[in-house]
Amino acid sequence: MQYKCCLRYFGKGFDKEFFIQKAIGWALREYSKTDANWVKDIVWRETLAPLSVREGLKLMK
Repeated sequence: MQYKCCLRYFGKGFDKEFFIQKAIGWALREYSKTDANWVKDIVWRETLAPLSVREGLKLMK
């Protein structure tokens, strides 16, 4: 899954890059169409950039 691929970059400094944060949010937003509860759980459990959270939850608001 796209999100797990993006998680490989956490802890390596890449999560501070705008486009990486945006991509994580996009992947979460797309997956929220399939399993919204899982995305909500991940957003609150993981330490994500505010941009990733905003993009990931965009369809659920």
